[in-house]
Amino acid sequence: DQQTKKDIYVRQSQVDGYRARSAYKLIEIDELGMLTSTFDEAIIQINESSNKLGTIIEDILGAM
Repeated sequence: DQQTKKDIYVRQSQVDGYRARSAYKLIEIDELGMLTSTFDEAIIQINESSNKLGTIIEDILGAM
């Protein structure tokens, strides 16, 4: 749609080779120092940021 084509993160994700614009949220979280050395702690901190992405990741990991 037209709004998606104007979205700078959608366009930039294509340039950078990311599959989704949500990659930039993970980059932002990392730059804020919210990601930690262990993956489990990172999931907890993502969830604490009230980001639905953490819930989705937990759902995916739980299904594995």
